[in-house]
Amino acid sequence: MKPQNAHAVAEQVTEGLGGIVRVVNDEDIQKLIETKLTAKINDTSLAPIIGDLLSFLTAGKRQQDLIDTIVAAGLRILQDNDLDIQSHASQETPWWFPDSVDNAIYSKIVRSVSNILHDMQIDEVHPLRVRMVTGMNQFMDNLKHSQDIAEKERVIKQDLLQESAVRDFTGSLWEDLKEALLSQGEQSDSELSQAMERTVIAFGESILEDDALAEKIDQWREQSAKYLITNYGHEISNPITNTIDRWDPIATGPWSVAW
Repeated sequence: MKPQNAHAVAEQVTEGLGGIVRVVNDEDIQKLIETKLTAKINDTSLAPIIGDLLSFLTAGKRQQDLIDTIVAAGLRILQDNDLDIQSHASQETPWWFPDSVDNAIYSKIVRSVSNILHDMQIDEVHPLRVRMVTGMNQFMDNLKHSQDIAEKERVIKQDLLQESAVRDFTGSLWEDLKEALLSQGEQSDSELSQAMERTVIAFGESILEDDALAEKIDQWREQSAKYLITNYGHEISNPITNTIDRWDPIATGPWSVAW
């Protein structure tokens, strides 16, 4: 398709969209958007999607890598918060405990936790690692199949949809879309018009390159023409016939010039 023809088609379509936007009832469109959005949210179960995503992210060795990261983070927390942990431990002991006892308790706690984390780093079958893997897998399985989680998700979505912010969003969505379409429709070189032009050109090129598609379009065109002639031909022919019947053969004939 020639660029000038594609531009003309795109311009007509863009202007047509702008015209449609001007005449539609804003309240009806906003209600339609809200209804469709609500139905889509209600029909979409997010928990299984999250479960599948987590399963993909933790598949194979990635699950062990994740546990390694968690364990390393635990060791860093112990090292970076040494004084805070020591202060908290001393607050939990009776006031009459001597500082030496507080320090011994703190050292025992930190040393035990550190030893456990170090053991988990070097032993992939450490009991705590196994429990973490089992817990992760169970959690992801529950996201995919648990009816209890599905019911909780339904309640959360219902509460969310009742929020005024959601209704305000659906209302502003149409206002922003309408403003954008009107603004784009008034500019012959707008992004919408250019995108439409590229689409028209690409469609025309695909027809030229695809003989089967071109043949189908020819068939559709032929069938459409036959349908229009069969069903509405009389509505077109009647005005023509009536016009011809009203012609004055003397006034309209070639001899009328001589008169």
